[in-house]
Parts: sequence; C-alpha cells; structure tokens
Amino acid sequence: MFVGGAWVSARLNARGTDVKGDWQAQLDADVAPLLRIVEALELADDEWVELEEGGEERATLVYYKPSRWAATEEYAVIRRDRDGDQRRLVPAWTVILVRKDDLPLPELVRRHRGKQGPENAFNQ
Repeated sequence: MFVGGAWVSARLNARGTDVKGDWQAQLDADVAPLLRIVEALELADDEWVELEEGGEERATLVYYKPSRWAATEEYAVIRRDRDGDQRRLVPAWTVILVRKDDLPLPELVRRHRGKQGPENAFNQ
C-alpha cells in the first residue's frame, strides 16, 4: 500500500481499514520461506530468464503457497548477481507477486515496475 509517496508493506485487518502487522513480519512469514526454497533448488542458468539482454537481473516464475494463504500464487523471483562490473558476494533477491503467468516473464516484471513505482519486494 502507498502512504503518501512511500511504499508500506503490511497486512490489513479484516475490515481493511488498519494495518495489522508490520512489513518485516510479512516478509519473514510469506517471502523468506520462498527464497529459502529457491536458493535450495540451485536452479541451472538456463532456468533463469534475462530481464534485459546483457542486463544484471535474471528471473524465474515460482508457484508457491504461503502457509496461511488459501491458494498457490505466482511469483516472479528476480536474482541480481552483479552491480555493474562488480560481482556480488551474495545475490540480491526481489520477489514480486504477479498473480498471472500468461505473459513472458520480462513483460510481467516490466508491467509491475511501471505500475507500482517502488517495488513490493524483498531485497537482501
């Protein structure tokens, strides 16, 4: 949700009128387990899609059901191994709930970034 011009990630109360939990709790409960699974899979290079030719980011589509959710959802998991010419010691991860998988992955990410502004993401 946006508060002014800032992105705030939090769960809402059932009435949808107030924040129920903080953003860190949401990341820890919903996103961190997904990243642990993706890291444990050790996906081959050909299972990642470059978002831009020669770019620093690669992505894959993951189907995952957070423990408290009723349904499996589609997530674009983006991995960045480089910052310019510098190789990162630890990859930076971004997770985007995309809720559809009928478009090419780079297009899903482009549309999300164009619509949302600041990312609804987990950057490590």
